[in-house]
Amino acid sequence: MRKLIWVGIAALLLLAHTVWTDRETKPAEASHGSKIMQLTGGDLNYKDEGGRDDPAIVLLHGFGGSLRWWDRVAPELANRGLRVIRFDLLGHGGSEKPREGYAMDEQARRIAAALKKLHVRRAVVAGHSMGGTVAIALAGLEPRLVRKVAVLDTPPRDGYADLPLLGKVATWPVVGELIRRFAPHAAIKAGLDDAFADDVDVPDQFVDDLDEMTYSAYDKSVSESQDFLEERPNSDRVKDARVPLLVIFGTEDEIVDPDAADRWAKDVPRARIVKMRGVGHSPHWERPRDVVNLLLDYAR
Repeated sequence: MRKLIWVGIAALLLLAHTVWTDRETKPAEASHGSKIMQLTGGDLNYKDEGGRDDPAIVLLHGFGGSLRWWDRVAPELANRGLRVIRFDLLGHGGSEKPREGYAMDEQARRIAAALKKLHVRRAVVAGHSMGGTVAIALAGLEPRLVRKVAVLDTPPRDGYADLPLLGKVATWPVVGELIRRFAPHAAIKAGLDDAFADDVDVPDQFVDDLDEMTYSAYDKSVSESQDFLEERPNSDRVKDARVPLLVIFGTEDEIVDPDAADRWAKDVPRARIVKMRGVGHSPHWERPRDVVNLLLDYAR
């Protein structure tokens, strides 16, 4: 009888923790020289570097990341004549983490509102992984804002991307919420290994970015990105947007099938496709000099 009582208490505590985790939210918080922009539906953390009259490039990170994933690229782009604006997407980095608002169209509309506040028009928009999907959504919704699109290791359509096992389990009800809450630093770091080639160390700051996400932000970013691709391929959307497209892909990507680069070429024949040999899912971190040169040439 006493054992049953303890089991019941444990179950109630687990249920209470699950409910609390599912409802957890966090306000926006600036750091490392960034700023917060107040927006309807969620405030965004951002950095704006370079001359205000220089051609603008917008950098969007991928799922579980932050604007810090562009640290090896953004300063050099700004030093070489571009206005570089990078955002933390809603639910990521220093941006607000509400319970709702993670659909790709909503993310795109929020970026559009921020760019209008910054008086940016006709920008090149570059996105990594899920950030590339947001960039494509933005081009479709706000064609006057987007001059060109660049995507780095972004799937062209459903069926090309697959989260690592720990990433999948972390989206499961109850179990995923507990993992998100109590996973040790080493486990999170190991789960991020697939985002890089085998010889690349996972930076601690990227572990912190993922660890700071709420369960709602994590789970809904995954599901909304998947829903967006299932509804209609990224490649079809970017064709309809009628914007130039640059596709950069690592041949050793373990999250998005490297064959996706060839699918991009088939679906969007006018796109420029660049395959980086020996590079994993994150070319802008693994091969920053090459990515800088590609983006500079493309933006000009």
